[in-house]
Amino acid sequence: MRYRNLIILFAYLFLALILTYPLVTQFADHVPGTTTWSLDEYGYVWNNWWFKFAVFDRGMNPFQTNFILYPIGASLVLYTFTLLHVLLGLPIQFAFGLIPASNAELLFAFVFSGFGVYLLARYILRTMQFAAQNFVDAAAFIAGA
Repeated sequence: MRYRNLIILFAYLFLALILTYPLVTQFADHVPGTTTWSLDEYGYVWNNWWFKFAVFDRGMNPFQTNFILYPIGASLVLYTFTLLHVLLGLPIQFAFGLIPASNAELLFAFVFSGFGVYLLARYILRTMQFAAQNFVDAAAFIAGA
């Protein structure tokens, strides 16, 4: 099938939207997990805000801040900064704002994590010798889900 990977990618996007519902209806103004005990999302939102603020608004080093522990400051070198997510979400943050960028990063993480597991499982299952070779794609999809 020519477009198999694209179909699988959209299937994982659909599953991510179902899993994170009602995020899709409140994408621009809500942070998931803020009404429950799961408050880690605030840290990811702060990472996005701080990187853009430090680099583009102030021209500062994003790995050093005096906004925390003022006046001494704090090094963010060993902080769990999620720099890859911040860099991938930066264009979205410039175009649509902080909250949509954070929510898009969350959805992309779900989708591409599942897709990566699907590709890995399909690769491993194709190299194995067993009778049900025609179920490899279905098993790999379930592994990624």
